[in-house]
Parts: sequence; structure tokens; C-alpha cells
Amino acid sequence: MSLSSDLRWSIAGFATAVSLTIAAASAVAQQGVIEEVVVTGSYVRGTPEDAASPVTVMSREEINYTGNPSVFEMVRNLGPVTGVDGETNQFQSNGLEGSSNINLRGLGPGRTLVLLNGKRIVPNPYAVGESGQQFVNINQIPAIALERVELLKDGASATYGSDAVAGVANFITRSDFRGLEVMGSYTDIDESDGDYQANAILGFGTDRLDVVISGGWQHRSELRARDVDFINDVEPVIGRRGYSSVPNPVRLINVLPNAEVPIANDPDCEAVGGQLDAAGACNFRFTPFDNLTEKEDHYQAMVEATYALNDNFELNGSVLYAYDDVPEWKTSPSYPPQQIVDSTRFVGPGIPHWDDLVERHPEIGEAFPAGALVLGRTFGVSGPPAEGYRELETLRVSLGVSGELDNGIAVDSSITWGEANGERGTPDTRIDNLAYAYAGLIGPDCDPATGVPGSGNLGTGDCYYYNPFTSGYRVSQAPGFEGTPSPGFTGDETLLNHPDMRDWLTEIVGSETKNTQTVFDLVLSGDSGVEAGGGTVGWAAGVQWRHDELDVDLFENTDLTVTPCPFGLQPGETDPVFGYTCSRFPTGPFHFLAGAFPESDSQDVWAVFGEVVVPLTDRMEVQLATRYENYSGEVGDTLDPKVAIRWDVTDQVSLRGSVTTSFRGPSLNQLGGRGTTLQFVAPANAFKAIDTEGNPELQPEQALTTNLGVVWQPTENLFASLDYWRFAFEEPIVIEPFNDIIALSMSDDPELRDFARSRIDYAEGREGEPAAIERVVVTYTNGPEIVTDGFDYKLQWDIPTEGAGVFTVGTEGTYINRYRVGSWTFADSFDAAGRLNRETFVRPLPEWKNDLWVNWSLGGHNLRADLYYTSEYDDTGVPPGFDETIDDHLTLDLHYNFYFNDDLTRVFLSVYNVTDEDPPQVLHELDYDPYTHNPYGRMIKLGIQHDFGGLLR
Repeated sequence: MSLSSDLRWSIAGFATAVSLTIAAASAVAQQGVIEEVVVTGSYVRGTPEDAASPVTVMSREEINYTGNPSVFEMVRNLGPVTGVDGETNQFQSNGLEGSSNINLRGLGPGRTLVLLNGKRIVPNPYAVGESGQQFVNINQIPAIALERVELLKDGASATYGSDAVAGVANFITRSDFRGLEVMGSYTDIDESDGDYQANAILGFGTDRLDVVISGGWQHRSELRARDVDFINDVEPVIGRRGYSSVPNPVRLINVLPNAEVPIANDPDCEAVGGQLDAAGACNFRFTPFDNLTEKEDHYQAMVEATYALNDNFELNGSVLYAYDDVPEWKTSPSYPPQQIVDSTRFVGPGIPHWDDLVERHPEIGEAFPAGALVLGRTFGVSGPPAEGYRELETLRVSLGVSGELDNGIAVDSSITWGEANGERGTPDTRIDNLAYAYAGLIGPDCDPATGVPGSGNLGTGDCYYYNPFTSGYRVSQAPGFEGTPSPGFTGDETLLNHPDMRDWLTEIVGSETKNTQTVFDLVLSGDSGVEAGGGTVGWAAGVQWRHDELDVDLFENTDLTVTPCPFGLQPGETDPVFGYTCSRFPTGPFHFLAGAFPESDSQDVWAVFGEVVVPLTDRMEVQLATRYENYSGEVGDTLDPKVAIRWDVTDQVSLRGSVTTSFRGPSLNQLGGRGTTLQFVAPANAFKAIDTEGNPELQPEQALTTNLGVVWQPTENLFASLDYWRFAFEEPIVIEPFNDIIALSMSDDPELRDFARSRIDYAEGREGEPAAIERVVVTYTNGPEIVTDGFDYKLQWDIPTEGAGVFTVGTEGTYINRYRVGSWTFADSFDAAGRLNRETFVRPLPEWKNDLWVNWSLGGHNLRADLYYTSEYDDTGVPPGFDETIDDHLTLDLHYNFYFNDDLTRVFLSVYNVTDEDPPQVLHELDYDPYTHNPYGRMIKLGIQHDFGGLLR
């Protein structure tokens, strides 16, 4: 799709002209107070049922009836929401442990605008790894404070500006609550200590003052992957399911050229939990050392206050604080080195653990008389897991004045400031420390300068060897082998690795990142005094200024301006003792994780917008809106219009439709900086570091969004709607696909081949060999056009009975018809709908998500059943011989609420996944798709809520 410039400016010109004309007329109008509320998607007051755009509202009652889920749990099952972050499965979590987001239409979390009471929230300090999109962490919103959630499901850039490309999620709080309400719950999860929630809300005030204080705490307990049957009861697949060809126990590479035995396993490989592949090579499964759920704590506190300045105006303010803590983030005992083999990892005669190995296994000494180079990780089956941490802290302050002028014009002005801080620490092995350790030159008081690497002569002081063999530890911690004595340990304590060896070899790679956002909003609205065929024209107009800042501070060992290479080297230099040469890519001193460059940047966005709602007849209403935004720097500006129509064809049937353009400029992290993710590189049959660099040449992305719908309500108890939606993107901001760069490195086109190889770091002397890839550098770029469309539907029937309560039957869901990604330099066109989309920039997209529910309410009792369905989808990236189909998934949730004590007390019980269904099997590291499915099986939640009656009311 090529978005027509004439179309864009024609719509914009028409909407602008009408908006300005009616806005001018409104200056002299004298109208009364508007009774309706502001509904997400428009600044002109109305109701969701009358909206020309599709708006889904989740009320507090619905939240209660479904077991008071967390905010993340609340939105993840919605049909239009797919591909969300929120689980701590590190292989698809993008380094975002502790945070969660909303992803409407699968277009990316950064394309859904999240608001709190209609105002922006500062983005999470860390962006989505595979796309670099910044997003709002919804974990920071206290669930007990919510009155309702409004979900606008079409583009809203004309009203709200950039980031509202796929839609808007607006969280509305209980700002007029009076009294004291407390709530707590416990969720039982198999093989876990369970999850806890505690929440409270307090509201008090006077005739002119209202204060509401709310807070929440959610605790998630650790759930080890090794304790979950569906992960462990699978067929081993080397290079998949966590089986790594870079092992521990290690393999030996013969240093003699043309040796009869060029490579051999540690003889004790299988005895301690290593896995032999078809070629007889020792492999190591690292996923049992990972967690499905990390220990997490989430804290939220919010204070809202409203003070009546006079009869017409009020002062309102809020302070939100949130803290998300993942203190013991578990990962593999060690990461594999990017340079699989190098000369620093040598073992040979005169080194105690080598001599011991040869004595116990003479065949090794005969085959490797001059010693060997070691291929492997520093720690593996001996465990334990390595530990890092994640911390997120957010503070948001909003202050505003709102009210109505004597002429009936409503005024809403505010300034909102937010700061989101994050700190991530991840353990990795230092290249130089390991080199010293292989040479027996490491220890707290060791002077390596006095030793001779490879000779067996240690330096002065307390110097120790690192022993890579099974003689270096007593027992295995591999699943099925826990506590198994190492056959390599013969009782010689001197061969054991020093208890502090891991600490000497490993350091925490990390960064502190801060996002700061300041937003000023001024919105005027009212009745224009201009009469159309169906009544008075409503209008709104306003301005907005946004200022964003991004600061990335790195730990000294992670900062490439301080520590570009190990051994204190600069790029191109060689260490004279070990012969290590610093790569042409300065990647830092660690085996696996790359360093980065500090970053500090800012951006200003100015906007002016106008909107009118014209009741053409008693049955037809038109919304016209337009917004002009100007970004600082080289990003540019945009004019985005929107036209939406609602036509009540009969008293029972209404038609609605909208068309709008959208604009989204690159965020600060996409324009600069550098980050690293861990990705499986098939040609190397191993995980490799993919370094993503910012691109100051990025162009904004643009979209054209269309929605057509029909609403049918023959009676007050029966409601049905069907909406067709379509999003068409130009120049979407994506990350270059590393697998396609690798494919291009073998191209017959010399220009493409040279381009691709300039992005790849190969093992020394092996340029062009895919198996020799050590890391890949990619950048943000403007990608191929994307066109996606589908249908949303809802049917709800309330059935009152005589004395038996009210039954409600309903169904709601989304069907994705297509998600076509156009062809471009790196790949041919493909349809992502109904696919896992492994190794692309698109997240998993099952074609169909549906919720079928039945609800029964009588007196103080409410019973609800939800049947959730996700259709099957394909994994086209599986090896030959494996089934591409990821099965469909059907789960049943039951919720019971009992109100008593004059409805002041509520006890609730929920059973999630009643039939204990495992998630569909996916050939991933943890054998399921965390973007789509829940891995926990049956969960039982019990909670109580109490409202302390008239206290403070």
C-alpha cells in the first residue's frame, strides 16, 4: 500500500477547515453544562455506546467477577491483544523481566498508547528487544484503584498523537471513592510457593476536597523450569529445547595438526548429565537451570486529590509511585563464549587436572600428547544457576485545573511529569580472568606477572587453576543427576575448583537507564452554538507539548568507552602474553554479552489539534479531527486527520466507520545507543549475541487505519457488534533481521555479500563461514510495508428469570484475516497471520482468539465460567521431520463471588485452567510460546475483600 499524499491532505484540509470554523463560532456561544463523560477516542463528551469508533469498556464489576486479576492478567486474554510481554521466560522476554505491556493487533507494544485518566505515562526505561519500541509498563498501575478500562481499537493519532497507532488503553481510577476497602488473595500454583496480592484504597474529604489513597503489592514465587513436566518430558533436540553444542562437560580440540583424534569429549560427559548428539558430541542442556517464573515483587502507591476552587473549577493532582523488583533472576550456570575456541583456553602436560585426566584415561594422553584447547562453558551440569537482577522504579506527578467557563466552554489543563528508572545486572565470564585461570594465575593475592602461562609455573601469591573437567566438582546438579557424585572426583581436594572461582571469573554486566517525560496539555471543549440537522455541534481543540529524555549509564566494565576489550586492550591491539587480539568490533571484556556506549539525548514534540462532532440528523453523527505534530531534530512533522461516522439505521441497528492516518517518529533509543540480545543462530547451531545499534537516519513510520462496524441491539438485554479493521503501514521502524543478514553473507551479489559480512564478526581466519559466526551487528531501519486486517465481534444476552437470578451468555473475540509483510532487501513477502514468526520482527499471531462466557447472578452470589480458545498456528522454522503445527488451546476458568454483610464483604474463588491443560508444545527453549500461552496449568485463587461501610463517607 502506498499512502496517498493527496488523500492525507484532502482529509486533513476538510477536517481542519470545519474544526476551525466551528471552534470560532463557539467563542460567542452560551451553552449549559455538558452532562456526558469524555470517552476514550474523543475529547467531545458522549458515551461509549454512542461512539463512532469501537471502544471496549471493562467495568469494575467485570474485574471483580473474573477474580480481580492483575492489570497484566486483565488485558492478556482480550481478543485484540496478542504478543504481550509479562512472563519472565528469558528466552522471549526481551530482558523485560518485571514489566508487562499491551500489544493491540500484534503491531507492537510501542504502537499502543497507554493513558492514566486520559494523561500519558512515562515509558518503561527498557525497550522491547526485538523491535526497540518503547512502551508503558502496566505493572505500575494499582488494580484496586481502577474504576474501568477503556480500550479504543482503532487508530487515534489525530486525537492523542504518536504512539496511538494501533489504539489506546485508558485506565480510569476511582477518584471519587469514599471509605476504606482492603483486599487480599493467594493463588496456588503447582511446584511454586504461589502468588500473593494485597491491596487497599482509602478515600476521604470535605465538601470541597476529595483525597483517594490506593496501594498494592503483588508477589510471584519462583517456579523452576526443571519442576515442570511438559518441559522435561520431551525429546532432546540439539540446538533447540535448551540443548547447547557449547557444553560443560567440555570437549577437547587437539593442538597437533592433522591429529588422528582431532576432537574428544570429557570421558565423563554422560555420567553427570551431558547429552550425546547423533555425531557423538557432548552437549549440555541449560534450561533446567532457568525459571519459568522468577521471584518478583511489585509495589504500587497512588494519591489522588481534587479540590474545588469555586463552583466552576477544580484543582486536581495525583502522585504515582511503583517499584518492580526481580532480585534473583536465574539463568544458565554460564554463557557460551562467542569465540568458541581460542589459545588462552589450553590444558596440557604439567597442569594438575590434565595430568589427572590422562592418568585416569590413558587414551586421552595417547590421542592428545601435546595437550588440547578446551571447547565449552565455564560452568554447566555442576550448576548452580547464575544470578542477576532487575529493578524498575517509576514516579509520576500530575497537576491540573479543569472546569467550565461562564460561556459553557470546558477547560482541562495539566502538566504531567514522570521518571522511570531501571537497573539490570546479568552475570558473564570475563575473557581475561578466564585466561589467567586456565594458566593457574588467578586468586585474591595472585601476581600473574610472575607466572608462565601453559608451563605449569604459577605466579607468586595464592594462585589457582580453573579446572574445566568433572574432577573440578563433587556432584552434578543436572536434572535427573542432582547429587550424582562426579566420576572425575577421586578425592583429591586440590583438583576441585576453589569455592570462589565463579566470583573470580564472573562479573555483573549492567546498566542504569532513565526515561523522563514532561507533558503539558490544554484542551477546550463545548457546544458550538451551531445547529446541524440532528442538534448542536460539539467541538474540542487543544495543544500539547512533550519533552522526553533518555539517559543510559553503564557499569564501568560494560562501558565501551572505558573497557572496550579484555586485558586493557584497545581495538586492534594484541596482548603480548596470551596473544589475544582485540576485535575490530569493540565488544567489551566478556565472553558473551557485549558492552555498550553511554547515551544521553532528548526530544521535544509540539502538537495542536481540533475536533468536531456533527449530528447531521437525529440518526447520523460525524466526528472530524485533525492533529499537527512537530518533532525536534531531524524527525520532521505530520498532519493526521480522522473521519468517523455513526449512523443509526433503525432503532436496533447502527453502522459505524472511521478512517484515520497515523504518524510515529522514532524514539530516542532507536536513534542512538547500542543494546544486545541473545538469539539462536541456526548456521552456528548456538545462541549468539546480536548487537543492535541506533540509526540517526531513521524516517518516521506512517499508517492508514480503517474501521467499519455494525451494532445490533434489538432489546435492552441483547447486544451484538461486528467490526472490520484494517491497518496499512509505510516505513515501519524495525530491526534488521540477523538471519537474513547471515543469508546475504553467502549471496552471489558482491555488494550485498560485502554489506552483510561487514556486520558479522567471524572466528579469526574464517570469514564467510556461517558456522564461524561469533556475533552480528544490526541496526534499526525502515522496513517493508505491512497490511493487516480482520474482525472483532461481540455477542451478549442477559436472561432474567423469575426468582432464579440473571443469566448472561456472551462471546467476544478477534479473527486476524492477514498480516502481510512486504518484500524488501532482506526477505520476500510473507503472511504472518497464523504463524509463530520465528526469526522475524513479527510476534506470534494465532488467527483466532475467543472468550465464551456464562454468568449467573442471584442475590449475593455470582458464578462465571470463561472458555478461552486460541487457534492453532504454524512454526515454519522447525527442523525437517518435526510437525510445524502448534496445536490450538482451550482452557476453562471458573469464578465464584459471594457478597454478604450487606454487600460490604466479598469472598471470591477462582480456578484457572480447570482441566489442567499444558500449553501447546513449541520447539523453543522452554517448549511453549510465552507471548501467547500460560505455562502454569491449573491455578486456584482465594481472596477476600472488605469495605468498611460508612467509614469516612
